[in-house]
Amino acid sequence: MSFQPCENSDRQSFEAIVGAENVLSSAAEREKYSRDMTEDLTYLPELVLRPRNTGEVAEVLRHCNQRGIAVTPQGRRTCLSGGALPVCGGVALSLEHFNRILELDEDNYQVTVEPYVLNNDLRKAVEAKGLFYPPDPASLKICSIGGNLAEGSGGPKCVKYGTTKDYVLNLEVVLSSGEILWTGVNVLKNVMGYNLTQLFVGSEGTLGVITKAVLRLIPKPRHQKLLIASFSNLEDCSRAVNVILGEGIVPSALEFMERNALLAAQAYTGLSFPQVGPDTQAHLIVEFDGMEAEEVAAQALRTGQLLTERFVSLEYLLSAKGQAEEDTIWRLRRSVLVAAKARSHCKEEDLVVPRSRLPEVLVLLGELRRKYLLEFVAWGHAGDGNLHVCVLQGSLSRGEFEAVAAPYLKELFHGVCTTLGGSVTGEHGVGLVQRQFMAQVLNPVALRLMRTVKQALDPRGILNPGKMFLDAEAPILS
Repeated sequence: MSFQPCENSDRQSFEAIVGAENVLSSAAEREKYSRDMTEDLTYLPELVLRPRNTGEVAEVLRHCNQRGIAVTPQGRRTCLSGGALPVCGGVALSLEHFNRILELDEDNYQVTVEPYVLNNDLRKAVEAKGLFYPPDPASLKICSIGGNLAEGSGGPKCVKYGTTKDYVLNLEVVLSSGEILWTGVNVLKNVMGYNLTQLFVGSEGTLGVITKAVLRLIPKPRHQKLLIASFSNLEDCSRAVNVILGEGIVPSALEFMERNALLAAQAYTGLSFPQVGPDTQAHLIVEFDGMEAEEVAAQALRTGQLLTERFVSLEYLLSAKGQAEEDTIWRLRRSVLVAAKARSHCKEEDLVVPRSRLPEVLVLLGELRRKYLLEFVAWGHAGDGNLHVCVLQGSLSRGEFEAVAAPYLKELFHGVCTTLGGSVTGEHGVGLVQRQFMAQVLNPVALRLMRTVKQALDPRGILNPGKMFLDAEAPILS
């Protein structure tokens, strides 16, 4: 499928829709919207449009659909799978004007937001009312709700509270035709017809542009407690996850950081707490929350007893003393990705396996390190089997790295998807960089059905083209 270039007449039409000040075309302006946080990939759009309301989004899409112009919806461009890259040129549709929390319904525990609202800003706003929005990606201070919806984001709280999709009640969406719809109703139970709301969550901007979201809230837990468990054995650290959950204890977070992740984060942040000893191979961050202080304390105490009894490789068990130490630990955990990228150019991968098989992934990564001589940094959400891996370029030239990384990743995802029953992405999305691995997870019937849905909702294929499927118009990355 080919797309039409933006001509001067198109620019004039766009200026009439969104205002001349919201049509950007200089090299510097287009360069800003040419990248997200995926490696160092850059694709220039021909024009950047910044609509101010849903009606303007609809008019822009209607025009682009009629003309056959590619449209890449964009939020804060923090995507790690290339989902916000305008790989086919055309229009970068920035939703930066959609930055309001529109309504907080305290009686029904709901909030209506626009897609450019920061995850952390939403969290603070509802917590001020004693409410809680659990999905909290590590990038919560810089990522938008719209991006979370597009990618189906998760975060540390998934093990207890679930992911973004579990908190979406209703969406306002603009289709490629310019039609506007609400996908559901603002109620907790609704089985009328197909679940259109969940169809758009995780669709990565390929089916429609989300302009409003109604999200479910819960009461804010009153108490929490944080433990750090340090292990001298990597696999033991990941095995500890099922030991905890198998006891009937469900922490609010179960996070894993192996040695390279710990050292990279400490070097980047300048923090030396918690301690990483010469034999330390991994840390497990275990957080508990609840309404009753006694219940939270009892869960933490029992977890400590279990780990001490079951693992001789447990180096120490630390209970965070106050909010300052908790904040330090979370700052370290949330800085790993940027710390890894500061250390070296890397391939950022986001794999997920059944939780019990996480130790096997770590064994596989060790085997690949020895075979390909590529160092890695690994961390993630051990409570739901979601591991983030940065494969580092190190001292290799870019060409050498790309050449050896291709078979490395092919072997990694073959093991993850075929042997271990996992997937190539748990929360970062398929986007541009993971398309080549989809066939290892989905059978041809599932892929055909997905393409059928795409064709039905976006028949000219203008919305975020070149993403998710291996289409001819987008580059295939080595």
